[in-house]
Amino acid sequence: MDQNAADHREARKGSTMGKVNLTAKAIRDALPTEREYTLTDLVVRNLALRILPSGQKIYTLLYMDQAGRRKRLTLGNADVLSVAQARILARQRQADIAKGIDPSEEKKKAKRNLTLRQFMDEHYTPWLLSNLRSGKEVDKSLRRAFKSLMNMKLSAISAFHVEKVRAELTKAGKRVASNRYSALFKALVARAHKWEFLETNIIAGKVSRHKEDRGRVRYLDAAEEARLLEALDRRQDKQREERARMIAWAQKRHLPTLPDLNGLTYTDYLKPLILAVLYSGMRRGEAFSLLWSDINWEQNTITIRAESAKSEKMRHIPMCAALRQVLEQWQAQGMGQGLVFPSPKTGGRLDNIQTSWERLIKDAKIEGFRFHDLRHSFASRLAMAGVDLNTIRELLGHSDLKMTLRYAHLSPARTQAAVNVLDRIDNVLKFERKGEGGNV
Repeated sequence: MDQNAADHREARKGSTMGKVNLTAKAIRDALPTEREYTLTDLVVRNLALRILPSGQKIYTLLYMDQAGRRKRLTLGNADVLSVAQARILARQRQADIAKGIDPSEEKKKAKRNLTLRQFMDEHYTPWLLSNLRSGKEVDKSLRRAFKSLMNMKLSAISAFHVEKVRAELTKAGKRVASNRYSALFKALVARAHKWEFLETNIIAGKVSRHKEDRGRVRYLDAAEEARLLEALDRRQDKQREERARMIAWAQKRHLPTLPDLNGLTYTDYLKPLILAVLYSGMRRGEAFSLLWSDINWEQNTITIRAESAKSEKMRHIPMCAALRQVLEQWQAQGMGQGLVFPSPKTGGRLDNIQTSWERLIKDAKIEGFRFHDLRHSFASRLAMAGVDLNTIRELLGHSDLKMTLRYAHLSPARTQAAVNVLDRIDNVLKFERKGEGGNV
């Protein structure tokens, strides 16, 4: 350790603050400790550097407002601002203070004048992507559902505006989804209030929600499943025809052409993805994150990694013959590394297939059926085939049996077996009633 760093440590022994000439080297040598401490600059009065236990280093300016109250203004992160830039900014703020301008209040006003789009772009979206595994999907959902509010000031959005969006979603047949989107927006507003972009939580307790049947089980019956498969085949036939026309057009003009789809089992990811979920009961996010290395062909299992599972627990799903065939055919098309179902646009993880799904379901003439209901169809088939609920729970990755009990009514053999126990009771009580007609 050099002398500069040693001086910093010595300065911190008896105090949380030391005075140094803030240089790039001094800032690099300011090592984090278990407790936050501050180094004040010898060049610009009241300019300071906060060193947090996390290692983050933040420039701040100490000052007195017009009422004589001590305040601390955050200027920026040392990873972004150089010492020279921090000193210039500090002097500018000191000049404002001398004119009677409180920079903390001005900063609050600026924060509260942001539009919803600005708040998301500059603050909320980066936080979502850094802190939530589903951050990208949440961000897209918010921007899609509340598109009409994006240019409004965040502080001007009321419960009325949120209710209006919810009503539009409900009218479009997205009753359950409207609850989810409302919940996402409530979380955004709560975070904005916590970060002081809003003086109050403007919608807390003011947005209603539709009642949901927590035991809802929507699964495909035989006719619906047949229509779904037919719609998938029609979609693939249409894609093959469109590709053939594009190839013919390009060949006439001696231009490069895309690969012919006629020799492929699957024209894109959608059919194998849907069949994989239908035959395995994977959650959508689990399927989106599935890697080829998660498939053990020798043991005939799919491993759902803890980081991609909702329960954050690893589980193994045995492959039925139909599922194995789907994955083998899909792999044979050259999809043998990385993600099993990568995005055709980015090559990265899929994050949304709602548009393709809605078109498919509409073509199949299936009402009120979500992508997640493919998972219900998997579990319902097992229950109706007499598979015990605990095994279904393990395959689905439920944390406890409560969630799996929604499939109990689909297993008549289970309840029949329960009452059949009565037929095996050897000691049957005989009740006698004395009367004119003798024993009854």
